[in-house]
Amino acid sequence: MRKQKLWASDIVFAEDNIFFSSGQFNGLFKAGLQGGEAEFINFFPYDSKLQSRLHGDAFKYNDEILFLPDLSEYITLYSIKNNNFVCMKFPVENKNPAMKYWPQVVGGIMIDSRVYAFGAKYPCVVCYDFETRKLETYDIGTEQFEMREYSGQMPFFSRDIYLMEDSIFVRGLTSEVIVEFNLNVKKFFLHRMGTQLSCGTDENGEKIWVLQERRNTICAWNRYGGMQQIIKVDNAAEKVTQNWQCSILYKNEIWIFPYLPGVIVNVNTQSGKIKAMDLFKNSMVEEYKNDVLGAVWFRKIYKNKLYFMSVLENILYCFDGDQEKFRTDFYADRNRIIKLLFGSNGYSQGLIDRKQTLWKIDYDIIDAAMLNDNCRADGKGEDTEIGNAIYRCTSF
Repeated sequence: MRKQKLWASDIVFAEDNIFFSSGQFNGLFKAGLQGGEAEFINFFPYDSKLQSRLHGDAFKYNDEILFLPDLSEYITLYSIKNNNFVCMKFPVENKNPAMKYWPQVVGGIMIDSRVYAFGAKYPCVVCYDFETRKLETYDIGTEQFEMREYSGQMPFFSRDIYLMEDSIFVRGLTSEVIVEFNLNVKKFFLHRMGTQLSCGTDENGEKIWVLQERRNTICAWNRYGGMQQIIKVDNAAEKVTQNWQCSILYKNEIWIFPYLPGVIVNVNTQSGKIKAMDLFKNSMVEEYKNDVLGAVWFRKIYKNKLYFMSVLENILYCFDGDQEKFRTDFYADRNRIIKLLFGSNGYSQGLIDRKQTLWKIDYDIIDAAMLNDNCRADGKGEDTEIGNAIYRCTSF
């Protein structure tokens, strides 16, 4: 079997198994927690089989999984028990071509039976309730952000989303605010913060940890007492280009992930100690310098362990405290994937082996080319050179 490595923008846990939507093309897969060969389950309906980056965050409730859209136009509900799909058109649309390749949703959070998703292209919260089957939209409007230094043509929210008491908090990505969505009154409140990155709530859910990038300071903030200086970042963090992607609070440590391959910063919120982890093995930083979507897409805690995936390596990491438990990958039979995507139509077909990152936003096709018996690329009728590699063909 020739292996095709797979990556996922998120995973959901079902006992000792993992379900995920493939990042390279349309496909729902199931694999063991320890990685290895993944089982193809089905295609997501209504989306092209060749579409990459279909989904972002995913959430499981009983035996159902809700997939939030990245480049898909649908919020998709999958039943593990019945192996069927329910697709709901994402209720907000932004036709600005400059935002075409931004996700529909920056991320979400699950509270009881409800999933709250924060829009990327339009400032809103979309809520789906597993119990009532209702989909509701709450709109904050662009004016609130434009009044607070919103730069335009960028997602409105960051990917760090947290619950504190009866409100959900998320940082504005380019505007210097923390956005509060109150769950009781279903209204938005904006808190001016300055230039920083929200990192996570403490175990009691009473405060949000905040990294002030320009000042190298870790602070704690809540809606009543405001912000207090807590930790001055020492020289360990100077090894990192201060261009953070996302973070998570795990066992009293803030794990801060950079956009590009490089050093992960761990800040102990009790002792103030900082350590830098040069974890990722991919060192081609220059090649990936334009990857605005970053190296780590999901990070989540399951059974007291921290899981995250480096999509530039196609590697899933698992940590227990500060000790690495394992790193693994997922793969499928390459020939079977090709047959599933293109069918048996008399062509010789192959997935492209290319070095570019999977996250570049200047295309929306799978890394694949269909070659006929004369070794010409179907689509535009142009010749494709055949040698040690198959080169990218942009249409089929």
